[in-house]
Amino acid sequence: MAVAASAPARADYRIAPVGGDITGRQLSAQLAAGDVSLVAASGDLVVDDTVSWGAHTLTLSAPGGAIDVNAVMTASGSANLALEASAAGGVNMALGGNASTGNAFIGRVDFTGSAQALRLDGADCTLIRDAAGLQAIAGSSLEGCVALAADIDIGVLAGFQQLAIQHHGVLDGLGHALSLATDGSLFVMFTTVASDAVIRNIGLQRGNVSGIGPLAYTNNGVVSNVYSAVDVTYTGLINGAGSLLGENAGYINNAWASGNVTAQYAGAGGLVGYNHVGSNGEGGSIRHAWARGNVSGAAAGGLVGIAQSGTIRDAYATGNATGATGAGGLLGTSFGGSGSALENVFATGGVSGGGASALVGSATPSAISHAWFVTDTPGLHPDNGVGSATTLASLVAALPAGFDGAVWENQNGRTTPYLKSVPGAVYVKAESASGASARVYTPVSTLDQLQAIEHDVAGAYALFEDIDATPTRTWNSGQGFAPIGPAYFTGRFDGLGHVVAHLHVDRFNTSYLGLFAMIGSGGVVRGVGVEDAYVHGNQYIGALAGENDGSIVDAWASGSVSAAFDVGGLVGANVGSIDRAYSTVAAAAQAHSTGGLVGYHVIGTISRSYASGQVTGTNNVGGLAGLTTTSSSISNSYWDSYSTGRAAAVGSGGAAVTNVGAVTSDPAQAGAANYAFGQNAYANFNFAGDWVAFEGTRPFLRSEWQTTLTNAHQLQLMNLAKGARYTLGGPYTSFGHVDAGETGRNDGTAARSAGMWARTGFAPVGASAADPFTGELDGQHHVIRGLAVRNPGAVAGLFAWVTGGSLRNLGLRDVDIIGAGYVAGLAVRMDELSEARNVYVTGQVKAIAAPASGEIEQAVAAGLVAVLDGSSIDASYGRARVEAVAGSSGSYDLGIVGGLVGANVDGSLGHSYASSELGVATDPASLNYAGQLVGADNGGVYLEDFWDGDAGPTGVGSGDVAGATGLTRTQWLSQGPIASGSWDTTATWVAGYPFPLLRGFPHVRVIAQGAHVTQGVPAVTADSYSVIDQDGFDASAWVVGTPSWFADPGLPAGAVANIGGTGVTMAAAYPLHEVTYVGSDIVQPPAMPHLALSLTQGAPAYVTYGEIVDYVVTLANSGNAPALAQVQASFAGGADVASANWQCIAGSVDASCLAAGAGPINDSVTIPPGVSMTWLIHVPVSTSTTAGTLDFTFTAAGIDALHDSATIVIFRDGFDGDIASTEEAP
Repeated sequence: MAVAASAPARADYRIAPVGGDITGRQLSAQLAAGDVSLVAASGDLVVDDTVSWGAHTLTLSAPGGAIDVNAVMTASGSANLALEASAAGGVNMALGGNASTGNAFIGRVDFTGSAQALRLDGADCTLIRDAAGLQAIAGSSLEGCVALAADIDIGVLAGFQQLAIQHHGVLDGLGHALSLATDGSLFVMFTTVASDAVIRNIGLQRGNVSGIGPLAYTNNGVVSNVYSAVDVTYTGLINGAGSLLGENAGYINNAWASGNVTAQYAGAGGLVGYNHVGSNGEGGSIRHAWARGNVSGAAAGGLVGIAQSGTIRDAYATGNATGATGAGGLLGTSFGGSGSALENVFATGGVSGGGASALVGSATPSAISHAWFVTDTPGLHPDNGVGSATTLASLVAALPAGFDGAVWENQNGRTTPYLKSVPGAVYVKAESASGASARVYTPVSTLDQLQAIEHDVAGAYALFEDIDATPTRTWNSGQGFAPIGPAYFTGRFDGLGHVVAHLHVDRFNTSYLGLFAMIGSGGVVRGVGVEDAYVHGNQYIGALAGENDGSIVDAWASGSVSAAFDVGGLVGANVGSIDRAYSTVAAAAQAHSTGGLVGYHVIGTISRSYASGQVTGTNNVGGLAGLTTTSSSISNSYWDSYSTGRAAAVGSGGAAVTNVGAVTSDPAQAGAANYAFGQNAYANFNFAGDWVAFEGTRPFLRSEWQTTLTNAHQLQLMNLAKGARYTLGGPYTSFGHVDAGETGRNDGTAARSAGMWARTGFAPVGASAADPFTGELDGQHHVIRGLAVRNPGAVAGLFAWVTGGSLRNLGLRDVDIIGAGYVAGLAVRMDELSEARNVYVTGQVKAIAAPASGEIEQAVAAGLVAVLDGSSIDASYGRARVEAVAGSSGSYDLGIVGGLVGANVDGSLGHSYASSELGVATDPASLNYAGQLVGADNGGVYLEDFWDGDAGPTGVGSGDVAGATGLTRTQWLSQGPIASGSWDTTATWVAGYPFPLLRGFPHVRVIAQGAHVTQGVPAVTADSYSVIDQDGFDASAWVVGTPSWFADPGLPAGAVANIGGTGVTMAAAYPLHEVTYVGSDIVQPPAMPHLALSLTQGAPAYVTYGEIVDYVVTLANSGNAPALAQVQASFAGGADVASANWQCIAGSVDASCLAAGAGPINDSVTIPPGVSMTWLIHVPVSTSTTAGTLDFTFTAAGIDALHDSATIVIFRDGFDGDIASTEEAP
């Protein structure tokens, strides 16, 4: 039976793989069981994770905000969907600026099959699933709701009749695209869009049509989240034609167009032909829009042809405009009507024709604010005084005055501004100094868009995001990514410093493999890293390109490449130029021609580059290049002779080699001038502009610096801008965990020395008090794993000094931090109101005593922060081994060790804990202060903090301990912050025992099922257990080990006991997850037997000779545990012992006793709880006894014995027992 489910309403509600309120996987599972309703009470409801369901109804409601869909939702089978948003917020599918995959939408809702239903804002919608469905409503007027269930190719439709959207009508594309005809035939989707009608979330794709505007003749309503990649030709006389709309008198928001527009006798606009006053007296509004097509017409504007009135705000155009009576880069002509305005706009295209001007052609809008035009891109840029002139370089360098950083972005000064809500066409910094030859670039933000470059290898592309190519491992039946090509790439690709990570190409019979198959003559690839690549093929194999005939600049690669021959770490065969590049790739050829950078260097050039990866092959094997020719050259470059295993830069051939030197990562040569880790060995590199190296690192390209961090290179490069705001990965995405294992991989051997770090590891960010980190790092619940700092000569941590900075939502797993003086997992020192929140550290931290200011030997070690000075830590924990050891003097005058904080000086520590192992390896008598939570306190404040009392009894080594509590691990179960409810388990903590985990980070819970808790006994048994991940799904295959369970033995019987555990660890394939334990049971009384012995039948008062006396004895166990008892029965006095016999009735199948016997009883019996055991005993009175009594005794060990005695008499007829009544004895 389906069960409806709903979640508590929140101000905002987010479906996300990381850090949200529910994951897509969880939601999909709930929908499998029944209807689900999610509500954002006053804010937005955001979908950042894929959701799939085949039955039941999903209701998403945001009555006070918007519903934003940034991922793919798939409804199949009998699934239904209801979306309810405020009128102001609406339903918005995430729209990208690249339509090369056939659909530019990043977010969408797919309906597969024919049985699903959709409701939008309470109205039932007609779902259009194919071209026939669209044709069926052609020529009609839409007054209700119509939605697209899928992408539809309507180019095959002949004579399509236009629609009209009437009052209250809604067309919601749900993130789908219509592919139009390419033969220039007449097409206009809608004639008129009524003033209260809406078109949204729809794209027009692959078209070449005639008409006024492919989406609509006239818009009087709302057009939102739409795009057009359609070329338009219009020969009529009506006001204007555009690639999206002919006329607009309504509202356009989040829209773009890339089509070219030609309107011979009318206005032509890249987006809209004519923007004017509608029937309501208000001018058309265009906001958050861009266009890149070239336009020509009577009056031509890059964005709008003619503007009678209305406002254009936060918009730009990059196309060229040619007009007979007016031409402008943004607006062809303006009537200057009341309310006409331009605000936060720019244009870069060239203009020509009558009344031409770089921004606005003829006439002037009534209001202009923050309007700009570029003067040095291709074409003419006449200035009529409207707007402000600027150069392309200036436009790239910083957002123009008045441009809101919440609306606009520029890739940290690497591109011209673009809109965050609809990322679009840009120019790039690399070409900004020579604008006359600059090209407009198409953004690439997804792996699919990256693959789709192969459809237009002459285009220009800019990588807007780091791309996780992990899915390529399973693409194409395991062959992986199809290298961009196979034709020569002759366009331009600017990575903007981003990386393509985990690229997988496995095509052993194929040649020309890499991210690019072949870069052709004139092709340019720059500013990109290929991280952790695996490329395997036949010939001409490199991580970046199989063959390069063009230009590669500012590129790097890591990973491994292999083939039969012609293998290079970066490029297989080079016929072009490579400048400012490096490779740490391991390159292997089965036969010949292997190079650390290039396998076969034909007639090209290599300059200002280096290689360090291991290079193997049989012939023509070189540290930089394998086989070369006399037409090739190598200059101002380096190879690592130790890590490559190659004594020469070139394997063979006649390349002209100048200023090429060997560096070495051999630790025995650490003092040499050519030691590879540090900039001194690279005299030919420009470290002021192109390169940067830190203590103990190889040179990085400065172009690698980013504010969104997904790899260890970027983490290290935070040192370039210590006041910036950084994040790990994108928001609410699993791509952001950073594998920092390379920082600790170097063990001094050649095979492990090819990476970017020396044996000293990572260089802490903000290395000194004079140059601290002052920015922000939001880990967004991602984990940095395997960070290593092993520098016994300097302070050590991820950060050194943090001054006024913020570090939050960050996990540091398996750190290996060794340093001198002050050492910690997260930061050496935090001062001036710095904060750390939602942070944890595991691993090991060691401080070696070192002189401070030339005065004393000191070692301060802490799991999280060595010195917390006037700063705060909240909702954090440390579970690392922390130790301090003596330095060169063999002792230290100041030694402080803290599980979480070393020294707390006027700092604040709240809702945090430590379960750290503290160690003092040398001279423990010199250790001044050691505390499981804080080593030493001076004015610190503590609020609901705890430490693991089993790890050590002292929480604060010196100073005030108020507000901090030490609990043994069993006490954590009943008195800890989770058990007491003092810590938030809704938004911050995962309820687990003995120790809680921070919510949002990867974790598993080991859950005891059928637990048995006994009062006074810490050990707990459980019938079984399960392991689930943070989404509630089975994770038993992710762990190793068997749990051991325990509870607080001090709880009274009848209480509810929380159950903790130990013994389970994560398998090697799941290194990011923490483990906690969950379970509960009612405490049972101690398991004890309770025996009671009773004589159910005894002897009569008088017995006579030869009489058989029957005894019945019962031994009952009324306890809650089995009883093991030794029982004995003995007969004395006048008993005929030899003739006595007995039987034992056990009382249950689980009870045991001797079933029968003769003579006395001597037996060991077992009596389960609630069972009574009975003996039937038969004792004759001896006929020859002289005793006067018959005596019977029964004993059970540990309880009082039973005794019975009867008088033996001689009976005769008439004897009544009164001797006085007769004269003589009988």
